[in-house]
Amino acid sequence: MSFSSGITNEELFSEAQSCIKDGKLFVYSLKSPTPENKDVLKTIVLEYLKCIQLEKSYNLLCLCLEEIISNSVKANIKRAFFISNNLNINNKDDYEKGMKTFKEKGLSKIKDPFFVNKINTMGLYVKLYFTLINGCLTITAKNNSVMSKEELERVHKKLELSEGKT
Repeated sequence: MSFSSGITNEELFSEAQSCIKDGKLFVYSLKSPTPENKDVLKTIVLEYLKCIQLEKSYNLLCLCLEEIISNSVKANIKRAFFISNNLNINNKDDYEKGMKTFKEKGLSKIKDPFFVNKINTMGLYVKLYFTLINGCLTITAKNNSVMSKEELERVHKKLELSEGKT
């Protein structure tokens, strides 16, 4: 089942419970990183964890999920910022110029109302996929922004650092 953040919290929670009970995929499209949306997601996470007796992992999992959501929304906001400033995110010079301005203006904060509205207008979103199979919870977060070459290089460098390869 797929739902966006436009339905009521009760409907969303009820549908999540139904998906858990029926062993179906639950998909939530997050269009705005509001505290209310985060609370609903935390409630859904707790329901999934209860099913596999891992409520003790709730705080850590929510912390990780918030970080993942934050990064996904930031990626979408970055696209909106680049487009709004007529910058090509795939052009190295534009990317460096855009990132400098993006960071200087503090726009990497995901609550900037202008850019949250802009990502919604552009159809950018973050989707969360919840599945529970054989007692194993999987949560996948995806946005519909394609990573630039520079972003991919940064990710690879961070992975190498985390693996102790550099």
